[in-house]
Parts: sequence; C-alpha cells; structure tokens
Amino acid sequence: MIEAGAVGRSSKVGRTLRTWLVHRHLPGVLAILAVTLALPSLWVGWVADDHFHRLRLVGAPEFADLSGSPMELFTFGDGDPEHTYRLMDVGFWPWWTLPEIRAAFFRPITVVTHWLDYRLWPSRPVLMHAHSLLWFAGLIAATTVLFRRLLGLTWVAGLAALLYAIDDARGMPVGFLANRNALIAALFGVLAIIAHDRWRCHGRRLGAVFAPLLLVASLLSSEAGIGTVAYLFAHVVFLDRATWRRRVIALLPYVAVVLVWRVVWSVAGYGVWGMGFYVDPGTEPLRYLAAVLERAPVLLLGQLLLPLSEVYVFCVDLDVAQLYWVGAVVVLVAVGVVLIPRLRWDATTRFWALGMVLSLLPLCATFPADRGLFFVGLGAFALVAQYLNVVFGQTNATTRGRAERIPRIPVKTLGILFVVIHAGIAPIALAFRSGMPIGPPDLIEKLHVNVPMGAEVERQSVVVV
Repeated sequence: MIEAGAVGRSSKVGRTLRTWLVHRHLPGVLAILAVTLALPSLWVGWVADDHFHRLRLVGAPEFADLSGSPMELFTFGDGDPEHTYRLMDVGFWPWWTLPEIRAAFFRPITVVTHWLDYRLWPSRPVLMHAHSLLWFAGLIAATTVLFRRLLGLTWVAGLAALLYAIDDARGMPVGFLANRNALIAALFGVLAIIAHDRWRCHGRRLGAVFAPLLLVASLLSSEAGIGTVAYLFAHVVFLDRATWRRRVIALLPYVAVVLVWRVVWSVAGYGVWGMGFYVDPGTEPLRYLAAVLERAPVLLLGQLLLPLSEVYVFCVDLDVAQLYWVGAVVVLVAVGVVLIPRLRWDATTRFWALGMVLSLLPLCATFPADRGLFFVGLGAFALVAQYLNVVFGQTNATTRGRAERIPRIPVKTLGILFVVIHAGIAPIALAFRSGMPIGPPDLIEKLHVNVPMGAEVERQSVVVV
C-alpha cells in the first residue's frame, strides 16, 4: 500500500509538472523564476572591470587623458605602449604587462546600455543590476519561445527551457555589469534564430530582413554573438526543406554580415594580441586550433556535468591541466556512449547537436569559463531534456531498439546525474554565482591593497609582497 501510494503521488507530481511545462504563459513564468533566483545580483555593486567603466564614464580626473570616446569602453589596450604605461600608472595593468598589448572589443550596443546607466543613475549600482536583470528576463522568455518553436508545444520543450533558465552558468554575466554584453548578444542571437526559422519554415518573409539585422545587433553587442551563426548553419543543414541551392542562398546574408563585421572590426583596430589566455583565430589560426582541442572538451563537460569550466584555469596554474583534460575526454566519451543511443536522431535533434558543437568553437578563443555557455546551452539542454524524456518518460521503439545493449544502470545513473546537477544544484548555484560573480567577497578583498601610504612614497615605486 505504501509503494502504491508513493507511486501515485509521484505520478501526480509528474502530471502536474508536465501540465505546467506546456502552459501558454511559460515564457513569462520562467523569466520571473530566473530573475528571482538571480536577485542577489542587485547588491553586488561594482567589481573588477566595472570600476574601469565607471571611471571612464563619469569622467574621473585620473582618466582625463584616457577616457576617449564612450565607444571605446571595452578597449583595455590599443597596442600603444604610451597608453599602456598610463594604464599601469593608474593601476589598471600590472607593471609587468607587455607594453604593446592589445585588448579592444567592439561592442557599441552594450556601450549604449552602460552609458544610459551612468546618465540616469550614476551612483546607484542597484538600478544598473536591475537593468541587467531585464535583459536576462528577455533572454529566458525568447529562449523558451525558441525551444517551443523547434520542439513543439511539449513538456520536453518546456523542460529544456526550464533547465536553461535556472542554469548557474548565467550567474556571472547577470551579476557582473561589465559582462552584460553576453546577455544582450545572446538575446539578439536567439531572436535571430527565431526570425530565421519563421522565414525558412513558415514563409514569413520579414524574417529574411530581421534575422540578418538581429545577427548584426548580436555581433555589435559582443563578439560572442558569433555563436548565433552555429545554429543558423545547423538550421540550413537539417531543418530547411528547400533545395540545397536555395539553402546556400539563404545563408549568404549571414556570411556577408560576418565578413563585413570582421573587416570593420579589424580595420578599426579592434582585436587581441599579447594576452596569453586570448587567441585571435584570424591572426593566429594554428594556435587557435590547438586551443580548440584543449578547451572544447573542458567547456562541454562544464555544461553537461561538473565541474565548472573555470576549474581548468586553476589546474593550469597547478600544472595538472593535462590530467584534467584527459579526464574530461574520458567522461565525455562515456556520456556519449550512454546518451547518444537513447536519443531519437531526427532532424531537430541533429540541429541541436550540431549547433551545440559549433558554438563551442568561438568560446575556445579565450580561457574556459561557464559565462560563455549561452549558445552551447541551447543545444545541450534540448538534448538533455530529450534524454530525460526517454529515460523517465515515454520511450519509443526506435530508441529502445538501439539502446538495448546498454545496461539500465548507467542509463538511469546519467539521468539522475542530470536531474541532480541541473534541477537541484544549478538553481542554488545560480543564486550564489549571481551574488558573487567573480568570487567570494572575502577572497576579492584580499586582492586589494588597503595599506595606508603617506606622502613620502610619492614618485616612488611601491612593491607589495
């Protein structure tokens, strides 16, 4: 009787959850849920690069000769040694920085959002963080719409959207004002994919205009917007039903957008050079390919399971990076052996898988970090939701036939791991990571030098050991 009652309650909870996941107001509900979990970000204040942005936008005297145009807000080094030395003088770069360092990013749309912050509420970081939360809410609502368009009005689509909304990888971009660019780029990118699907699969011709424009907006918000192209390409390959000639023609506007953006980006002097953890694919292709082999498994493991991608950076410092990398590859192969046969490999599943893999490529241009997993998460959670449906929900004969040779224990274990990590740990971690985007406050405080210094040290070099 106890077992029967437990099963009955479990079935009732499952039915309630499925009903909720197909509710017509789910995009708004998930947006509210995600923002609620990320509310600790409101009290973060200014951290790290935020101080640099603040000094430039409020016109601090120390930055009078460095402020320049607000459009240069994300220019931390332009390759001019004289400018680099000035940034050393004000304490932004350490004294051992390469004088010719270049770290300049073209993000005009994001810059406008920060400019508005410092015009409307320059001394209220709480309102600046609330501004970021609005972008986050828009992203979650748009992502839910995307999952429903491609997976149908099903509980699987709702589950994928739920897991994406509560994923802790969103924590740092939500809580770190200087990382708002990733939120904005992801929102415009998701809207571009939706517009493209409306055009190619539903004959809405306005999508042919809006999708490229939205891609432009994504790229002008952050270089991470290039992840949009991964899903546009996957859509052309697997979801478009036109002839291959027409598919290629449909892809040309996006190719043109990316080429023009890259040319303007380079000619205007933007780019990265002289920073060990950044690699420019355009100027260092071989080094970039090596970075892809090194970083892609780390990023994918961080999205699908644990640990956080950032752990790899500490492993590099501890000289155990190779061991970490081998472990990541072994775990991913084991996950693939269990997961892949349980998926129904129709065109939509192939779309999500290819988009996920291709969107890893631009992330490999910098050090592994969960904050870049916006586009990878789209494909990853679509696949995870489908897997959970097969393992814990209703299966089908095709999938069952392919997976019969895999013992049930690893299949169930992987499903339980997905639930525990993404539905149990992730929402709690999202609250913590949004409230501590760059680490615990006590740890960050230890990085600051708070020793009072008198006038006798003026015009001298002070070395703190």
